[in-house]
Amino acid sequence: MNKVFLIGRTATDPNIVITKTGKKLATFKLAVHREFKNAEGIRETDFLRIAAWEGKADVVERNLTKGRLICVEGSIQVSTYPGSDNTARVSYEINCKGIEFLDPNPFKNTNQNHVPIKDLPTKEPAIPPTVPPINPSDNFLFI
Repeated sequence: MNKVFLIGRTATDPNIVITKTGKKLATFKLAVHREFKNAEGIRETDFLRIAAWEGKADVVERNLTKGRLICVEGSIQVSTYPGSDNTARVSYEINCKGIEFLDPNPFKNTNQNHVPIKDLPTKEPAIPPTVPPINPSDNFLFI
């Protein structure tokens, strides 16, 4: 089974193209942190190419901008091609089957394409009054 789930931030705005066969393709880079730190104590980041087709490309085109926190469900596609020195090169791409936006869309109901981070709301939403507070003396198992 070839299935991946990736959580990260978009490193680029999407590139939208229509193929020769008339299909819409949206591609973008996703920055994904590795779970471990290197020898210098730094958590490295991988930048993965994501490809979304047809309906998923429409969703990406309407909602995705650089910096959005998303979860991509998909499969890994490996391609080989000859390099400029005729040695075999390998390319990895994630074929997007599903996408979930993990942060609020700052552009919803606006005509803007970009909102500077300093202009984004910083106030956290209030807890609805119907949700009772957690009592520390209760025994909860958090997973």
